[in-house]
Amino acid sequence: MCRRGGAAWGIVGARLTWTDPAARPRNPEKTAKDTAAVNSVNEALQLYPELAILVGIQTLWTFWILTDPLGRPEWLVGVVSWPEHSDALWIADRQHALAARLLVATPSGGVVWQTSGTLAATIDALSKLPEPGAPGAPCEVLKPGPFWPPARLC
Repeated sequence: MCRRGGAAWGIVGARLTWTDPAARPRNPEKTAKDTAAVNSVNEALQLYPELAILVGIQTLWTFWILTDPLGRPEWLVGVVSWPEHSDALWIADRQHALAARLLVATPSGGVVWQTSGTLAATIDALSKLPEPGAPGAPCEVLKPGPFWPPARLC
C-alpha cells in the first residue's frame, strides 16, 4: 500500500484502486481530482518525453496523474495490459521510478518482474522486457498477491 497525502492506493490487476476504505475520499467528485486520468498519451509525453520509447513499443499504455489533497500532481502512473499480465510504471520524478510486471490471470496474481531507479534506467529495463510468453519473458511469480509500491518510493 502506498500513502501520499492521506490517500492509499495500489495496483490490483490492471486497475488503479483505493486500498484503504478510510483513505478513500467520501465525496465522489473528489475521487476524480485525486486520480485524474491523463487525457492522452501526449500529455504524459509532455511531462516525461522519455516515455516515447515505451509508447513506441506498445501503444496501449494508459496514464493517470495522482494528485495530493490540494490537487497538485505527485505521481504519474502508467499501465499496459496483456492477456494474462499487466505492466505498471510509477514515476515520482526523474530520479525515482518503479516498474513491475504483474500476473493478473489468476485470483492470487503476483509480481513476476520488478525494477526501480532513475526514470531513464527504469524505462530502459522496461523497454527491454520481452512480451509475456516470448522467449526470455519472466513467468515465475516472485511475490504472490496484489502489488503495492514500496513505501520508500512513496
